[in-house]
Amino acid sequence: MGVARTLFTSALVGAGGSTRAGVGVARLALRRTPSLVALSARAVAPGPAGARAEAEFRDELLTLLDEVAEVAWRQARRARLELGDRTSPNGGVPRRRHRVKA
Repeated sequence: MGVARTLFTSALVGAGGSTRAGVGVARLALRRTPSLVALSARAVAPGPAGARAEAEFRDELLTLLDEVAEVAWRQARRARLELGDRTSPNGGVPRRRHRVKA
């Protein structure tokens, strides 16, 4: 396979992976935004209730960011495997995907 074709395939696979990651992150944000907004509204209240809501808001936001990172990682890994399959010199013969560390 030529270098130009490999680069073109890489660009297409990368764009697809980025799009899938973006859609996944948007879904997470849409699902989590209402609870984050409610927590942020309660967090401005004075006293212990506001402090609890602020801590809960922070935890929920960190959890959301962890989930975003997981979606991005999964889609990047999927794109990498897809690129390997599409540019394989073996003509698409499945290869072992995992290495065993000694």
